[in-house]
Amino acid sequence: MNLRNTIKKVLVQESRVLETIKNYVEKYGLLRTSEILGLSLTEIVKITNHPINTELANELIVENFKNGNLDRTYKEFKLSLEYGDVIGWFGQFDNGPFGNYVEQYFIYATPYYDYKQQLPVDVSWCDLLNRDTGIVKSIEGEGNYFFSINVQDNFKSVEHLFDWYNNFYLPLTYDVIMTKLVPEVRDDLEWKYFGKKF
Repeated sequence: MNLRNTIKKVLVQESRVLETIKNYVEKYGLLRTSEILGLSLTEIVKITNHPINTELANELIVENFKNGNLDRTYKEFKLSLEYGDVIGWFGQFDNGPFGNYVEQYFIYATPYYDYKQQLPVDVSWCDLLNRDTGIVKSIEGEGNYFFSINVQDNFKSVEHLFDWYNNFYLPLTYDVIMTKLVPEVRDDLEWKYFGKKF
């Protein structure tokens, strides 16, 4: 068999595999096809070039976050999955305005949460830990420190989604946390625990 015939044969086989996978997706959906074929959701989407809507974007981000394909740190924050599909940001600041206190923040920021075209950024809690005494002063977010960002949902590919995660989601979420939410929390902490503005 010459090289040309070998290439034709491989292309025909690839075409049949692609058609089979597309038929499975049409019949069973992306998630079930992923389970049946033992391929990740990301692989199925890449192979079939399936359109990525808000629901799929959320599922792909969560899957790739779990698999370690997306960054889990950004500047002084560590990111983790909470409750299975919620991205939490944990940050600690040793040089904030509170002198002897270390600030610890836990913030939820999940792209396309509830499959909506939004990125809600919500401070769950903040602790001030006194370095000398170990005394902790806390403030609960209770929805008081919240900001919602409108986000796009027409990704051309999984790679485009990953690029969005790295170049939009991470820096914009960080900016909202540091310029909008942390100052609000600090202001409330100053008055609640110290009775003054630092």
